Amino acid sequence: IRMVVFDARTRKLIEDKDEELQEVREELTTLRLSVAQKDKELKKATEALAHARRQYGDLQGQYDSLSDASTQQRRTIERLEAELSTQSRINRRYLEQVAKQEQMLSLICAYKGEDERRD
Repeated sequence: IRMVVFDARTRKLIEDKDEELQEVREELTTLRLSVAQKDKELKKATEALAHARRQYGDLQGQYDSLSDASTQQRRTIERLEAELSTQSRINRRYLEQVAKQEQMLSLICAYKGEDERRD
């Protein structure tokens, strides 16, 4: 066994290095705690992002569904408007025919009335 004897200057150097090493250890512990905290925050942010993506998917599905329904309703409205326009044209023609028939009936009645007066 060999004994090592240190002089005061060497001992002071070793003590300084021990202090530096202790400071580095404390800094490392602080950094580990900081990293652990950042990992927790990252996990929460990742979970929040996943939740937001699920919500986005749900909302996109609802939007697509509403958009499809709106498109279908718009087509139905356009079809009904076309049918209404067609029916309106038919009704106008019918009313024109009724007006002509009334006019003819009125002329016939007037003619008969004059014919009866003559007799």
